[in-house]
Amino acid sequence: SQADLVQICFEQVVTNIGSAIRAHEAKDNARRSAGLTRAHAALTALTMGVDHNAPLAGALAQLYASAREAILSSVIRFDTAKLALVRDDFRDIGEAFRVA
Repeated sequence: SQADLVQICFEQVVTNIGSAIRAHEAKDNARRSAGLTRAHAALTALTMGVDHNAPLAGALAQLYASAREAILSSVIRFDTAKLALVRDDFRDIGEAFRVA
């Protein structure tokens, strides 16, 4: 279902940002890049799936744009704190979706 796909994408954002953070700490640039790339791909899928007529469309678009900026800016200058916030926000929202 569409809800399952959204949940999977949220999980992918969380998992792959976490992987990128761990790789950065280990100074593994290839794994860091792979994590950021996979997180960005999941985020792109979420962005493309937004129903712009839905009540939360604007809030989701803003959330996704902010996360995209954090991921893409970390390709050049890695910001662990900013990415950890994105990861935690997506984890919290994903858990709320699962409960709802």
